[in-house]
Amino acid sequence: MLKSLEDRKSELEGVDSLFQTELEDLAKKIAPIESQLNLAKNELETLKKEHGKTLSQEREKIQEYNRQLEEVKRIKQEMQNYAKRGTLRQLTEVREALHKLNQKKEDVLGKRNECENAITEINQFIANQSLEEIDLKNNLALLEKRTKVVQLDEEVKTLRRDIDHLDVNSVRKEREKLLNENESLMKKKANINGRLQEIGETIKTTENDLKKDYLRDADKKFLKNAYQLKLSDIIMSDLKKYHAALEHCVVQYHTQKLVSINHLIRDYWTRVYQGNDIDYISVVADMGPASGNRRNFSNYRVVQMKNGQLQDMRNRCSAGQRVLACLIIRLALAETFSRNCGIFALDEPTTNLDTKNALSLSKALALLVEEKREQKNFQLIVITHDEEFIENLTAIDKAYVVRIVRDHNGLSDIQYPENMVSNERDDADIVDVKIKPSGVKKMRKY
Repeated sequence: MLKSLEDRKSELEGVDSLFQTELEDLAKKIAPIESQLNLAKNELETLKKEHGKTLSQEREKIQEYNRQLEEVKRIKQEMQNYAKRGTLRQLTEVREALHKLNQKKEDVLGKRNECENAITEINQFIANQSLEEIDLKNNLALLEKRTKVVQLDEEVKTLRRDIDHLDVNSVRKEREKLLNENESLMKKKANINGRLQEIGETIKTTENDLKKDYLRDADKKFLKNAYQLKLSDIIMSDLKKYHAALEHCVVQYHTQKLVSINHLIRDYWTRVYQGNDIDYISVVADMGPASGNRRNFSNYRVVQMKNGQLQDMRNRCSAGQRVLACLIIRLALAETFSRNCGIFALDEPTTNLDTKNALSLSKALALLVEEKREQKNFQLIVITHDEEFIENLTAIDKAYVVRIVRDHNGLSDIQYPENMVSNERDDADIVDVKIKPSGVKKMRKY
């Protein structure tokens, strides 16, 4: 037994010596081969790029030749059409041009054949380079396997030396331990293989999904939408700035107009109102903040200056004061915003007004007419049942009063004053007429 082990040891030492020698030879050979392989790979990549570029250029040339060929065909067809409807001289010129074009066509076809031959040679060269690359890879794999064999032999020797120093029981225990580890590793391997298979199926499914229409060119679509989103953000930022500037301008305009309106309201109130309990009135705007899609808004209220204090006029004034305030505010609004529209109509302006305030209103209206007399398009229309108010107006300003009455047939009839001549009647424009079943209305026109 010992002799056989010694013989086996001698045999393994001889094999080891042989492998060492072969390994040294392979190590010497592998260095230049690896250098050649790397050089060949670099040359192959360079050739692929050059040939790919050349192939693309040749294809472009072929496309250009095809386009020229189509142009030749088109010109040939046009020449045939010219030949059918042209003279003999045109026919001769067309034939000469056709001959030249045929020669050009032959040149183009020759160049096309040359390009096709060049493409074939390039493809053959690429195929040869691929075969050489495969051979080099196979040689490299062979060298790697031989190196692996040497490493395994070294491991075998190490294990044998370890076996010589171990007893049987320890070896058995180590064997059982290794078997258990092997079984555990096999289970893990099976689990990993199952997971890899699932991942592979997921990858295939994902690749198939990526080939669908809605995911085609997803990166380009993403970039396009990203650019649009960024552009939208920039536009929204600019619009917010413009909106803020516009809101500021609107507020400034609103403030200026409100100052003008309150100035006119105060002036009219001072001239018309005959009481002493209210000094003047004005319109106040309470600005509300913007919220959500809602813009800035204003709440308007009418206030009165009474005993040096501003108070809301709502629920603190009489019906006559409220009507008078309404008329004065309308006059101020018309004066401020309706300069180009000179028609102003009042319907029953003396309702709920006492005699003093009605007289003051008639004076204020007469003064307004006097101020607007130079304005050609200004017309003031007053519709009222108040005979005293009409008398006050006519006493202040000698203008005609036209009466609208209803006859026994229920039709409206215009009654002009007796002192109004016929041509003035023709020139009188009745702008607005309102008839109520309760009686007659009078209309005055300035």
